Amino acid sequence: MLVDREEDVQELRTKGLLQGGGGLNNRDALDFLTSVQTLRLGSCYVRIMEDIETYRMTRRTRTNVHAFFHRNIKIVAAILSAIVTVVSILGTLISLKNS
Repeated sequence: MLVDREEDVQELRTKGLLQGGGGLNNRDALDFLTSVQTLRLGSCYVRIMEDIETYRMTRRTRTNVHAFFHRNIKIVAAILSAIVTVVSILGTLISLKNS
């Protein structure tokens, strides 16, 4: 059992183990975590744990992609600008050739 008081939830948040929370305050997060702990092992429990893990992995991927673009915004902008320039030059050359 990880948590049994609101202070435990706050400690998990400060240590970075519980992030975001989907707008849940400490009391709501505590209620959610204790309700998950009381589930019997079975298909419902497995499905909930799989959904939580899927969300965690999806969220991690989105966060990493966002961080990559944020750290490399100048390089990304330069590459996109170069691609647009090459495409517009090729389009102009093709239209001149067809004329």
